[in-house]
Amino acid sequence: MNKIIGVTGGVGSGKSMILELLSRKYGFTVIETDAVAKELMENSGPLREALRKALGPEIFGPEGEIQREVYGRLIYSDPEKRRLSDSIVHPAVWKEVEERLKDLQAEGKSAAVETALPGDELRGLCDTVWYVFCPRPVRMNRLMGDRGYSFEKCLEIMGQQMPEDAYAALSDLVIDNGRDMAFVEQQLHEQLSEKNGGDGERKG
Repeated sequence: MNKIIGVTGGVGSGKSMILELLSRKYGFTVIETDAVAKELMENSGPLREALRKALGPEIFGPEGEIQREVYGRLIYSDPEKRRLSDSIVHPAVWKEVEERLKDLQAEGKSAAVETALPGDELRGLCDTVWYVFCPRPVRMNRLMGDRGYSFEKCLEIMGQQMPEDAYAALSDLVIDNGRDMAFVEQQLHEQLSEKNGGDGERKG
């Protein structure tokens, strides 16, 4: 049967690995809310106009593109601007995610919805929510090694996200991604095997 799984966790926790496995081994269609937000901010006329009115025209470049650095500095330096931006972007993103999920369900397909900000919207759309856990030192090493972040930038980003116990409290299952790939694959197999009511292995 088709299944909708919410996947959440902090930066550097390895959500991308989980999503890749769900897609490659189990045939899930992946929807990443950050990617949806970027698409809408570039292509949705009503959303772009709402952002222009709320944040000012300076967030757009000469060709009408979102200037990411300008936009980022603005919302992270001004809590009210960030609140305004969130109040515009978040509802539009979840509406788009809901529409995509309806289409996938009509086709009998399973989906994984990834977000770093779990809440009522995610729980309302998904059959289950998974929290991808990884110890902070491992996350720090990944971010510094894979993305080139400084130690200070890692701490800054992590400080802006939810604490681990909050993620766990909002989730139905914790996926431990602090060890090797085989351990992660074992956990996914246990959850998605037919004997546990999952979809079973569809690919690979």
